[in-house]
Amino acid sequence: MVSNDIEEIRENAFVEDFINDWPSGVHGISVPGLRLFGVNENKELFWDGKQVEVRKTLSLSLFQKVGAFVTVMSAAIAAVATAYSTYLEAIKSTVCP
Repeated sequence: MVSNDIEEIRENAFVEDFINDWPSGVHGISVPGLRLFGVNENKELFWDGKQVEVRKTLSLSLFQKVGAFVTVMSAAIAAVATAYSTYLEAIKSTVCP
């Protein structure tokens, strides 16, 4: 009996009407279809027994990559220059009191 109920929920998990600005192939979830959602003790989300995977990717344009490279290189040069300047000051203070 439970198996038949689950199969019926799976068959009717989505509603036929859709929101106009949603991408094609995206459907709303029916109220009975909400029973297919679940969470485990780690608060991870599951749909019909399968874990829902959310991916967030970061992709930079060529201009952004060049800007990041220039920024990192500038910071590295500044760090080396600061370390060298500190080294020279330390030598100067020990050699010429």
